[in-house]
Amino acid sequence: MIDTLEKTNVFTKSIEEASYELWDKFEKLRAPFLELLNKTSFPTTRDEYWKYTRTTKISKSSFNFPKKGNSIDVEIPVNAYVIYLNNGLLDEFSVIESELLSIKSFETITPDQIAKYFGHEQDNERNIFNLLNSAYFSSGLFIEVKKELDKPVYIVNQLNGENIFAQPRKIIVGNKFSKATIIEHTVSNNCNNVLSNNVTEVFVGENSNINYTSIQNEGSGVFHLDNIQAHQDKDSIFTNHTYSFQGDWIRNNINTWVNGENCETNMFGAYNAKNKQLIDNHTTLDHRVANCLSNELYKGTASDKATVTFNGKVFVRKDAQKINAFQSNNNILLSDDATINSKPELEIYADDVKCSHGSTTGQLDEEALFYLRSRGLSEASANNMLVGAFVGEVIEHVEIPELRDYIKSLYGLE
Repeated sequence: MIDTLEKTNVFTKSIEEASYELWDKFEKLRAPFLELLNKTSFPTTRDEYWKYTRTTKISKSSFNFPKKGNSIDVEIPVNAYVIYLNNGLLDEFSVIESELLSIKSFETITPDQIAKYFGHEQDNERNIFNLLNSAYFSSGLFIEVKKELDKPVYIVNQLNGENIFAQPRKIIVGNKFSKATIIEHTVSNNCNNVLSNNVTEVFVGENSNINYTSIQNEGSGVFHLDNIQAHQDKDSIFTNHTYSFQGDWIRNNINTWVNGENCETNMFGAYNAKNKQLIDNHTTLDHRVANCLSNELYKGTASDKATVTFNGKVFVRKDAQKINAFQSNNNILLSDDATINSKPELEIYADDVKCSHGSTTGQLDEEALFYLRSRGLSEASANNMLVGAFVGEVIEHVEIPELRDYIKSLYGLE
């Protein structure tokens, strides 16, 4: 892909052909990221951060600037403010402006209005895909949560077509004492060689509470990347949920910087890898100040010839005393050919902390299976019941009952 950028410049050509209005408007904002992108090498499995995530197919592909495809029927399980993205472009959207919430597209704002939020302390050195989005984002949303919302924001991210590079950008700002649940649900239909590269920057203000949930339910032919960058001010709560189901290739990069005291950070994830799927969750949580709490729990299964990776890192800086940080990753192998890689990490420079991390990988309990089979359940039903009990611990953290039930149904746990 770097060769594509440098030699054929396929993105610029596509932008010119499409008369892409956001390109000129945000040219100065993109410029430093374009410059850094040209100095950055594409990752390989020799890079520790990408050790278990093969990117060869992406680097050897050419992608075109997206055009809207056919709409996909998607169930909206909750009463919500609904926004539709179509191949990374805004679709069926109008500006929302009230005393509780403001949602505007990048087409309706100036670069100066988002400059202080755009690309703020991104994980650029390890993650070239952040740079690609910053340099070539195809559309954007600026969401400002002013107070406690009366209902969630539900973003439907639709993908369809061939050789498409969809790159939506979302900036979410929680004002002081605000509260919101924001859900992004990605689906696809008839995709071939589609790269969906999402960047979401979340700014959790003082005494605010932002809950961000990503539901990934694409079909075949999609490379899906979620890049979530969260920044917390004092007395705030940030909760991230990631639920990965269908999709050939899924990589989640979730980074949280805790910049204020008395913060709470929660990261929950569940995944169900099948066939030859790759699902890779990389998380980083950076405790920079004292008196904060974090909880991280990821659980899932791998069957057939699927590959699952979890790499979670918690930093506790020198001045971040009295930190309680807990991290756990638990997995079940459902076949002999599946692969699970797990690497929970703690890097602690303070001495008055309470931190723990752990990882387990095993198989379903044969005695429990035998017991359920002896009570008349089929093998599939018995497996499903045990898996449901296993991942249910994660899904139960979803606060909205209708959304919780919907996620369970996607997992086949009705």
